[in-house]
Amino acid sequence: MHKIVFSGKILPGHDSAKVRDKLLSMLGLGPEQAAKLFSGKSHTLKKGLSAEEAERYQQHLAKLGIGVEVEPPLKSASGVPFPTLIFDIEPEAPVQETVPAKPAEPASPVIPPPQPALKPLPQPVQQVAATAPVAAPVVPAAALAIAEAVVEQVVCPKCGELQPKRTLCRACSTDMPRFAAAQREVASESRTIRQDAAAGRTTAGRRAVNSVQASLAPGEIRYSSEIPRITPFWERLPKFFLFPLQGMNLLVLVLLSLSSLLAEIFPLPFPFDHLVVQCLILLAGVRRGFVQMDAMSRGYLTAEAQADMPSDPQRVNLPWKLLGVMIAWGVAVNIAASLGIVLGYLVWGFTVVTLPAAVMALSVTNSFVSGLNPALWVRIIRGVGKPYAVLFVFLMLLSGGTNVLLPLLAPFLRGWLALPIITFCFLYFLLVMFAMMGYVLYQFHWQLGVQVDCVHSEEISEVQGDKVGELISSRIAGGDIEGALEAAKEQHLAEPEDLKVQERYHKLLLMADKKDHALEHGKSYLSLLLSKKHGDAAVALFRRLREIDPKLSLPPGEVLNLAQAAQHCREYEMALSLTQSFDLMHPHHADIPEIHFLSARIHSEAFRRDDMARQILGTLCEKYPKHDVVVREAVPYLRALEAISQGTAG
Repeated sequence: MHKIVFSGKILPGHDSAKVRDKLLSMLGLGPEQAAKLFSGKSHTLKKGLSAEEAERYQQHLAKLGIGVEVEPPLKSASGVPFPTLIFDIEPEAPVQETVPAKPAEPASPVIPPPQPALKPLPQPVQQVAATAPVAAPVVPAAALAIAEAVVEQVVCPKCGELQPKRTLCRACSTDMPRFAAAQREVASESRTIRQDAAAGRTTAGRRAVNSVQASLAPGEIRYSSEIPRITPFWERLPKFFLFPLQGMNLLVLVLLSLSSLLAEIFPLPFPFDHLVVQCLILLAGVRRGFVQMDAMSRGYLTAEAQADMPSDPQRVNLPWKLLGVMIAWGVAVNIAASLGIVLGYLVWGFTVVTLPAAVMALSVTNSFVSGLNPALWVRIIRGVGKPYAVLFVFLMLLSGGTNVLLPLLAPFLRGWLALPIITFCFLYFLLVMFAMMGYVLYQFHWQLGVQVDCVHSEEISEVQGDKVGELISSRIAGGDIEGALEAAKEQHLAEPEDLKVQERYHKLLLMADKKDHALEHGKSYLSLLLSKKHGDAAVALFRRLREIDPKLSLPPGEVLNLAQAAQHCREYEMALSLTQSFDLMHPHHADIPEIHFLSARIHSEAFRRDDMARQILGTLCEKYPKHDVVVREAVPYLRALEAISQGTAG
C-alpha cells in the first residue's frame, strides 16, 4: 500500500500564492494551519492506496502545481486519468461491513473512521456477515482496530435495503460508504458541542478553522465531511447570463461569430460552404462549453478563476462523443417507433428529459460509454433530486432564447452583420446552459461524488458560524448568560467583519447589563455598519447607545453618514442633533458644507422652516462659494426657497 506525502513543495511554473490558496481551500484549512502545512515537514494527505490510485492522485495534484511524493515509490506509471465520479471509480466495488462476533452494542454498527482524503472516496461500512467474521488488523496507528469480513450481503445505512455487496444502494442510490462516514462525523461534532456546553467553554475559534482536524493523527490532513451550504443555482441566474460576457468568454464568442463570414470565401458551392463553417463553429462552441462546464463543476465560478486552470487535452473530443450519444439516441428512438408509435414517443421523451444528465455524465467522466449509460443518467437525476426539474425547465427556455431575442434585433439583421449576430446569440445561450449545468454539478458535488478543487470559504464559515450560534442559544436556554457571552466574545474577536456576529455579541452585552462594555463595543460596531452601508441598523444602534449615554459623541468622519441615514429613516430630530454645532466643534472639517446643506433640507422639508433653511444656506454660500456642494445643490435650492417665499408674499 502507498501513501501521498506533502512537504510544502510547489512545482515550477505555478504561482505559489495561488497554489497555496487552492490547496488550503481543498483541504478546508484556515490561515492558522497554513504555516504548519508549508513548514517543510512531511504531512500525510492520503494513505492506504494502491499503486494505480497513488499515481492518479500524484498526477492530478501535479496539474494543480502541488508537488507530492508517493511512499514507497511507484515502480511504474499507469497513465490512467484521474476519476471524478465515485461511481465511475469503482462501479460495482464491494461494500464491506463488519458485525463483531460479540457486539458491545447490538443495534449500533461499527463503522471505521474515514481515511484522510483529498477527495472523498468510498470507505468501508458495515456488512451483514453470513458466516463467522475473519478479523484483519488495520495498519494506521491513529485508526481504531476494526475487524473486516468479506461477505455477500450489505445493508444500506440510509434505507435499510438488504442487497448484494455494492457501493451505491440499489433502492435509494445512496453512496453507502460516504453516508456512513458522514453520520459518524456529524455524531462526533454534536458530541463535541455538548461537551463544550457542559464544560462552560467554547471551541468556536478551533471549529472556525476545521473542527475535524483535532481528531486526526499528527501530520495528517483531510477534508471536512460537512456538506457545504452552496447557493442554489436558481438564486444565481443573473450571474449565468453575465458569464459569457466576461473576459476570454466574450472574446471567444466574438471571434467565433465573425468566423461565420468565412463561408463567403469557402471553396464550396452554396449552401455547403455555410453548412461546413457553421458546423465547425458549433464544434468549437460546444468544446468551449464543456471546458467552462468542467471548470464550473470544480468550483471555479468566475472567468478570472477559470483562466488559471490548465487545459486538459483529453477533453477535446467531448463534442464528438456528445454527437455520438445523440446519434445513438436517434437510432434508439427510430427502433422504438418502428415497434409502436406510443413506445417511440416514450423513448423520445425519456431521451429529452435525460439529455442534461447525459451531458453532465459526459463532462464528469469524459467517457462515451458513460454518456450512453441510462443508469448513470438516472443516478445523476436522483442525486440532484427535485431541482433537476427546475434545471430542465430553465434549459428548455434557454434553448429557445435565440428565437425570442432575434425579433428584438431585427433592425440590425441586415447585410453582412446578420449571420454574425445570429451566431453570437446562439453561442451565448449555449454557454449559459453549459455554465448552469456545471454549477449544478458543483452545487450537488457531495451527493454525486464529483471531485471539487475548492469549496468557497464564505459557505464554510456560514455553516460553522451557525454552530457557534447554536452553542450560544443552548447556553442562554440553560440560563448560562456568562457562558454565552464568553462564546460570543471569542467569536466576535475571531470574525470582526461579520455583522451577525457583532449584533449578537452587542445584544448579549446588553442582556448581561454590561453597559460600559456595550457602549465601547457599540462604537466600533457602529463604524462597521456605516462602512458596510447598513444605515438603518446604524440608526437603531445609535439610538440604543444614546439611551446608555445621552452625551455620546462620534468621530467627525462618521457624523455625515449617520445623519444621512437618520434622515432616510425619518429620524429628523436625531439627524439635527448630530449636525448641530458641528462647525464649531470641528471648524476645519471637510464635511461642513454637506452637513449644513443636509441640515437646511431637513428644516425645510421635514419641519417647514423655510426661513431657517434660507438662513443656513445663505451663510453656507457666503463661506464656501466655490464648494462643489454649494455650486451644484445649495445655490439652486436657495433660489427655489426664495422663489417660493416671494410667491407666497405676492
